[in-house]
Amino acid sequence: MRNPKTPRLVIVEWEDAYSRQAWIEDSDVDKDFDDGGYDCVTVGYLIRDSKTRIILAARASFSNGPSYGLLQRIPRGMVRSIRDFK
Repeated sequence: MRNPKTPRLVIVEWEDAYSRQAWIEDSDVDKDFDDGGYDCVTVGYLIRDSKTRIILAARASFSNGPSYGLLQRIPRGMVRSIRDFK
């Protein structure tokens, strides 16, 4: 059973950013960057949620007050959906 103070365990679907370090001709930019992006799925505790970003934790301890490990910040514009993990 989840304590009301325990953050929600969620599944987040989001699109990751993409970059390329090699030089590329202008005529190839659209071809190389027009692949629809990288679809990602992350499961974690939703510990912060705002208009600009969410912060998830992959690990959590609640024995001596909440503490978190393996945090991930995802800009809100990249988030496609957030669902409760059941």
